[in-house]
Amino acid sequence: EKPVKLGGKAFLVLKTLMSRPGVMITKDEFLELVWTGTVVTESVLTTAIKVLRHALDDDAHQPRFIKTVHGRGYRFMPAVRAQKAHPDTTIAPIVPLAAAPASIAVLPLENLSGDPEQKYFVSGMQDALIADLSKFGALKVISRTSTHQYCDTDKTLPQIGAELGVDTLVEGAVYRVDDQVRITVQLIDAATDSHLWVESYERDLTDVLLLQSELAQAIARQIKITMAPDEEARFADARKVDPATYNAYLRGMYLINKATPEETNKGLKILGAAVEHEPTNALAWAGLALGHLLAAHGPEPPFGAYVQAKTAAVKALELDDTLAEAYAARAEGRLYGDWDYAGAAADFRQALHLNPNLAATRMHYSWFLTLFGHHEAALEQMKRAVENDPLTPLWPSWLAWLYWEIGQPEMAIQNALKSLELDANFPVGLYVLASVLAATGAYEEAIAMHKKVAAISPDWDLGLGEAYALAGREDEARQVLACMEAKVTTWDTYFIAKTYLALGDMNGALDWLEAAYEEPHHPFIPWIRNFVSFEPLRDNPRFKDLLKKMKLPL
Repeated sequence: EKPVKLGGKAFLVLKTLMSRPGVMITKDEFLELVWTGTVVTESVLTTAIKVLRHALDDDAHQPRFIKTVHGRGYRFMPAVRAQKAHPDTTIAPIVPLAAAPASIAVLPLENLSGDPEQKYFVSGMQDALIADLSKFGALKVISRTSTHQYCDTDKTLPQIGAELGVDTLVEGAVYRVDDQVRITVQLIDAATDSHLWVESYERDLTDVLLLQSELAQAIARQIKITMAPDEEARFADARKVDPATYNAYLRGMYLINKATPEETNKGLKILGAAVEHEPTNALAWAGLALGHLLAAHGPEPPFGAYVQAKTAAVKALELDDTLAEAYAARAEGRLYGDWDYAGAAADFRQALHLNPNLAATRMHYSWFLTLFGHHEAALEQMKRAVENDPLTPLWPSWLAWLYWEIGQPEMAIQNALKSLELDANFPVGLYVLASVLAATGAYEEAIAMHKKVAAISPDWDLGLGEAYALAGREDEARQVLACMEAKVTTWDTYFIAKTYLALGDMNGALDWLEAAYEEPHHPFIPWIRNFVSFEPLRDNPRFKDLLKKMKLPL
């Protein structure tokens, strides 16, 4: 390719544009920066832009590089390129991914007790069976959030097996009278609908963990899964339970799994009472840790939620160091709360060693890897979360977000659309798709989609101001900002910063990033280090100071 000659002023205009990629620069700013101290009209800027477009083979009507913001200024829109990763293998060693040779899904169990109040107990037995089967490294197990969608379904078992991508299905029923529990299960070949095995198990509630352990091992034998020595050892230690504590644990987790702030708080109270009643119950402490983490990731996180989560996880591990969920909870507490990255890496590895089928842990570990430049490994972890929970729209939404923030907008759009195929009104999927559209110049579609998100879920009414700003509609962007600032929560701070950045107000963006840093800090705040959205701030001293406070390399 031949080099292109540019006049001095055209070159300075290009340099000014490239100094703030994605940010609109007003005409007045150009005249002040490029023609300092010289009295000129806007026509000189228009001429320089024409020269640049000719040199770049750019079209004013369908721009690839220089976008006109009518009546206001110009924005540099370089083709988004995948970020060049610089992995830090010392801080973020990667968990190797091995494809599981067999796959299974436990469908919702039937409640034969004749008591609707036992729904929480039956749901808990399904969760326990999924958790025990998930301990086998050679078995892919589908998460409860995907299988839960088959309650009262009319679909055939081969249809369900195909949708979940599994070889084998488990159906069953639970019968409980007082403290006696009986569970009957049958294995079904998902492709042929043929029954492979059926068995019933009955125990006193105090031995329910032994019942679950025996059942999981029997299923593994039937589908020819060979247990590793450490897996056998974990199944050998099935302790007796206090019926009251175990009931409270199941009730608390049933509420927490509904994943609403109100139900999470109710679940936390029940689990708090459970550990007061029996302080040596590791399961209840682990459930408490997971509940506090869910609250910490909510729109209005309680002060100290990460500390409470980590404290509960540490207590659970003191009592039982084989609980994958407790390691996962401590990993999240260290990552999002303490910024203890080495500790988080170790806990993520141990959690996924003990239970390779934890979709949520795969997702959080994926973000951890991204933070330290392991983009390809991060994508693989997020894809595994999708495989383990294929009917939950959250995972393809996060995969889309990950693709966008490492500079792959086409793949981001593709995966956001996949999440919306599962739920056309899923707010995270809509938000990500709208944000990618806005950042790639499809402003009107993005604005319309952000308005749709706001109508569906006020908690995700976060991107409209940014879209207006990117479209050059500053007055409307500032109106949205005023509303966000009037009702600001911790959750809003990060997104307010993004809106200021889209307006070209670097100091405003940094003010709000510093607010997002304060306790209770926004869970996304460390990722400003390498998300493409924050590229214009990379060399700012305040930005670098913020990274240092979060113990991140520059």
